[in-house]
Amino acid sequence: MGMRTQPHDIEVPEKEPFRDDLLNRKESVEILTELIANFEGPCVLALDAEWGNGKTTFLRMWSRHLRNLKFPVVEFNAWETDFAEQPFLALSGELTRGLKDYADESLEKKIDRTKELTKELLVQAVPIGLRLASASLGVASLTNVGDIFESLVTEKLDAYSEAQNSIRKFRRTLHETAENLWKKKEHPLVVMIDELDRCRPSYAVE
Repeated sequence: MGMRTQPHDIEVPEKEPFRDDLLNRKESVEILTELIANFEGPCVLALDAEWGNGKTTFLRMWSRHLRNLKFPVVEFNAWETDFAEQPFLALSGELTRGLKDYADESLEKKIDRTKELTKELLVQAVPIGLRLASASLGVASLTNVGDIFESLVTEKLDAYSEAQNSIRKFRRTLHETAENLWKKKEHPLVVMIDELDRCRPSYAVE
């Protein structure tokens, strides 16, 4: 019989998140819920513990508890998107999908706008090397390749400014969406990012 090194996932029922709560996490969850419910403006909380100490289970319990209280919650597993070159695009894409669960007609336009901005950022993030290779697949002189490269560098600088502008627009639209959710749900939007410590360092930092 082989030895098991991966711990079993603890089942966290949606309607009874603390049913198998042998470590009495409920008290901590309720304290944190009270904290974010009364916090004015955006805030960031970090859950710190060694690997295998139950951070993911805690977040599952908390997210289900929040949903039962009608909080809008979006969950993002960073490790599952570690393959992506652009962490911001992965996060913004997951946010857009997650917010759809809470959208009514008045929010649909806001959320669709975040999707449009994500697409803009995706186009602007195409690497120069890839586009240079695509542009010079045919037989070209060194001068032509140099002209192509110069053109792409100029385009990249312009794209950087456009990307910065798109990010600002995305943040503003997300802020407006969160405010609208607050008014409708009377609770703040909660975004939970899990498994960040399992990501490659460059991805986690970005």
